[in-house]
Amino acid sequence: MKKIIIFSIILSVLLLIISSCSQNETSNNNSQTTAQEANVPETENPEEPLGRFARVDTGLPEKDFESYDFNILAWYVGVWGGIGGNDGSDIWVEEMNGEILNDAVWLRNNAIEEKYNISINLIRMDIGDINTAVRNMVTAGDNSYDLVYQRMADLSGPITNGLFLDLHSMPYLDFERPWWDHRSIQQLSIAGRAFAAASDIITTDKNTVSCILFNKQFAQDYAFEDLYAVVRRGDWTIDYFMNINRGLARDLNGDGIFDNSDFIPIVGEDLTTMILFNGAGSAFVSHDADGLPYSSFLTPRNLDLVDKILDLMYDPELYANWNMSAFGENRTIFFVGWLREVINLRALETDFGVLPVPKFENHQENYYSLINIHHSGLLSIPLTAPDLERTGIILEALSAESRFTVMPAYYDLALIGRFLRDDESEESLDIIFDGRVYDLGDLFGFGNCPYQFLRISNTRSRDLVSMYERAQDMISRDIERLIERVLENY
Repeated sequence: MKKIIIFSIILSVLLLIISSCSQNETSNNNSQTTAQEANVPETENPEEPLGRFARVDTGLPEKDFESYDFNILAWYVGVWGGIGGNDGSDIWVEEMNGEILNDAVWLRNNAIEEKYNISINLIRMDIGDINTAVRNMVTAGDNSYDLVYQRMADLSGPITNGLFLDLHSMPYLDFERPWWDHRSIQQLSIAGRAFAAASDIITTDKNTVSCILFNKQFAQDYAFEDLYAVVRRGDWTIDYFMNINRGLARDLNGDGIFDNSDFIPIVGEDLTTMILFNGAGSAFVSHDADGLPYSSFLTPRNLDLVDKILDLMYDPELYANWNMSAFGENRTIFFVGWLREVINLRALETDFGVLPVPKFENHQENYYSLINIHHSGLLSIPLTAPDLERTGIILEALSAESRFTVMPAYYDLALIGRFLRDDESEESLDIIFDGRVYDLGDLFGFGNCPYQFLRISNTRSRDLVSMYERAQDMISRDIERLIERVLENY
């Protein structure tokens, strides 16, 4: 199996690097030279990962940064105690401990530290304090931090106030390379400027991508068609999702009411409306031909889509707004949530699989997966970054090395090898990651419309038009103000 082969390859690489990092670097350089001279693709080097994570030349210059301290300010939610939020371990770990992902992060940092003669330092700070710290730093002309890793939900302030550099102005950053998620650049840009991005350095954007988990035993018991085959042929839609679950609810306690002690076929949490909306390829905000954001929420297609979503969510025999425990207790077939739940289910005895979020119509070109802005972060460069050439080289080098070292560990070894239960779920991961969505309207919350839409199911209302019209003027003002501030500051 592919994952077993990759596991063996990565394990060999880890052992080689541990025994002699310097020897490994020399060996890699010699191997690359030999491959180029013999006109043999580098993917044939048996000491490197195969396929999507094959090592390629970054094109970066050789530099000695003379023991420079590269400081990264990273978000942390103190009240969560590191559970459900970022603990900074995708950025920096203290030492190797035998855990695959931990050791890959350490090896990545060690390789870049040795190559460029730097020291990578992580400064964790609660999300409520990062923006103040960055504002004070920029105002004072200070250059304490080279890179900022802030939670997506808290990025609107520093972007609006001009505290971050336009990433397009940075030397050496190449957003066409595979270690960058180009969607984060495109979908979050404002007038052609990009102030935050996702690269393979971070994993929170992968952990919090939306997906559908399903109980494989129940799928067999209810004689569902092979759901992976349905996904492959493009027929995994909201209608299909609803139809196969009709009539499956069970009143377990016999009280005549469907509540959280019963069996409901589809369960989700607060963000289900957003997950299904963005999964249909819709967005609160899109870009015009000049790259300027505009409200794209109220369209005939979106009205039809929201009606369909509410048909599902308002049917008490189809859907319940419960937490993940219902899935673990075998009181539901499907859970609408985030990929991180796969890790939370590692001790579950029941076999489960992973599917992408369903389409709206089967002729929809792709499957799309929303990134949870509350539990994921993005990378930004503060306006006072001291040496842009150095910052650009180190950021690009870390991103590339993450592609070669961290992503094989995360994707093929930790996630697939340890937590997922079938090869088809690996195929689903490719679809999910390839369809990641960053909604600028969700990030900035223009006119508070995304939040109102998110909570519309709590009101049992279907009057989306009135909801939008009440917020329309504020949405327009918020978008115009953002554009003005960006053009003024950049």
